[in-house]
Amino acid sequence: MTVPPRYRLSEAEKDALLIEQAALIERMAARIAELEALVGKPRKTSANSHLPPSQDGLGRPPRKAKRRRKPRPSHPGVSRPLAPDHDRTERRLAEACPHCQAALSVAAQRCRHRYDHIDLPAVRPVVTRIELFGGRCGQCGRRYRAEAPAAMPPGTPFGPGIRALLAYLWRDNLDEGARRSGVLPHF
Repeated sequence: MTVPPRYRLSEAEKDALLIEQAALIERMAARIAELEALVGKPRKTSANSHLPPSQDGLGRPPRKAKRRRKPRPSHPGVSRPLAPDHDRTERRLAEACPHCQAALSVAAQRCRHRYDHIDLPAVRPVVTRIELFGGRCGQCGRRYRAEAPAAMPPGTPFGPGIRALLAYLWRDNLDEGARRSGVLPHF
């Protein structure tokens, strides 16, 4: 808004200028009231709004540490019981003192700690080789061969169990990942 010198304005122009200035003053008063209302509110940060932490800025105050929950009361002497029917036992004897490296005798050692290590065995396919015997008939001279077992027909080497596993893995698109990780052998 350029203000021309006062002495050159007509009465109508002065009235229009006064109305324009009054509207400007009204807008500025509304904006000032809006800003004064914001002064009492905290600044939006990632802690009090949906803003990501990257928008907090460099000069943000450090976050207060969250109160830690009290640890659960411990129960001394309570742990998983040892399996009553373990498959094998591995006894480890110390050969030398870990502090002074002195040689230790087997007779002086006793069991200080006992625990179970539980794991699944490696999954291996059961490979059955079928040998069909045959020969030449002594009566008619024609060749013959024994019949294949009904559950294991010739043609595909895979039984129903491995076909189901392969279908499941193929469905989930994991067959290559399983082969890479060693779950499936290379056939």
